[in-house]
Amino acid sequence: CGPYPQPEALALAPAPARSRSRTRSCRSRSAADAAAAAARITMKAALAGLALCAATADGFRPQVRMGIENAPIGERVRAALKSAALAAALSGGAAMAPIAEAPAIAAPAGAGKLNAGSASGTRVNKDADSLLRYALPIQNKEVRELQASVEDVKGQIAIRQWSSGLSDVSKSKSVLGSKTAKILASVPSARQDMAKKTLAELSETLDKLQTELETDGSGEVKGDAKLRNSYKLQDAAAKQVGAIEEMMVPVDYHVSVPSDYKGLPYLDGRAEVQFTFKKAEKGEKFDVDGNLYDQVTLRMVVDGYTAPVTAGNFVELVSKGFYQGMAISRSDGFVVQTGEPKDST
Repeated sequence: CGPYPQPEALALAPAPARSRSRTRSCRSRSAADAAAAAARITMKAALAGLALCAATADGFRPQVRMGIENAPIGERVRAALKSAALAAALSGGAAMAPIAEAPAIAAPAGAGKLNAGSASGTRVNKDADSLLRYALPIQNKEVRELQASVEDVKGQIAIRQWSSGLSDVSKSKSVLGSKTAKILASVPSARQDMAKKTLAELSETLDKLQTELETDGSGEVKGDAKLRNSYKLQDAAAKQVGAIEEMMVPVDYHVSVPSDYKGLPYLDGRAEVQFTFKKAEKGEKFDVDGNLYDQVTLRMVVDGYTAPVTAGNFVELVSKGFYQGMAISRSDGFVVQTGEPKDST
């Protein structure tokens, strides 16, 4: 078949006409090499764009190695396809702020229904509070199992599947009753009493949630009341689970960053920032679900566990009043954007 085509030249090498099987083999090999070469070039272009983020990052350094040149034909084709898919994801996805080297974090135990795959694809977790809980740097599969089952109840309430919600509550109570000792094992001694108290409160909340899910919800009035009360109790239970998980974070936990970023603002743990928005035109009001308000408040949780330098920089700007009186530069139903001062060049 001649030499394999180089990444710079994607034309297929012509195959000698010795036999049909020989020709087919040569073409298969050439096609595999061409696909691999195309993937390498696409990957290089994608990484070139991604590397631009490094100047404002928390130490991210993209490193990709392509080691498929000497693999068998089938493996070369599969590797090329995987590389092309990864390259497409990198070049077509949203720009991502690189972060410091992250600690090991326990994955959701059992994945939970919210994250489970289905025939139509994978359901994506869009619950901000849930994502913040999963981002905590802890290693305790029992509490993750408890979290997943408590959060699954919310999805069942949304579609008024009361019996399925009851099943998830029962699972939560079972995990809480049989695995309390293992959950407490990850809590530092100084926080044990508070953790035990929170677990007891969680048990009471789950009992109330179970009772609410068992109530009669027939009719519009009863159904709406059941929906509101169920949501409220489920939210309380989820927050109690989150409080226990936060207690598991070591007292002296600290994310180390590269020396290049040592002089930059740094956030240990998390911070909460509240933005109050007012209309620029006097007398204009915000319409939120049909209700009019003179001002609205946006609550933001800034995560120093995941991105300590980016979070620290943002909190410092807030503390200096950088955003005070700043106008919203874009609000089109897709995104609300601010951050550009009037005197910027």
